[in-house]
Amino acid sequence: MKRYLKIFIVAVLTFGILSVGTVLVADFIVMPAYTRHGQEVRVPDVRGMTLSVAKKVLVKNGLIPVVKGYRSYPAPPQTVVEQYPEAGKIVKVGRRIELTLAE
Repeated sequence: MKRYLKIFIVAVLTFGILSVGTVLVADFIVMPAYTRHGQEVRVPDVRGMTLSVAKKVLVKNGLIPVVKGYRSYPAPPQTVVEQYPEAGKIVKVGRRIELTLAE
């Protein structure tokens, strides 16, 4: 009986140590790499810019411009009239910035 108890205790301790080790590796190595921890940028305000200029500004800041759609607006055609996320927000590098353009 004591032999089985020793085997059980060793198995439980081994499982516990391996579980804690796995959680620590995931928390300190895998997750920071996956979430690009520390790679953040403030979204520039590209409203009022032409699409080509806005794209250059966003790409220069490590962001990905995406045209979401067009809207009737009293501005020259192909001018950015809305953006999401809004200017000034802190986002991860590589984030898509949705642009709405004037028709």
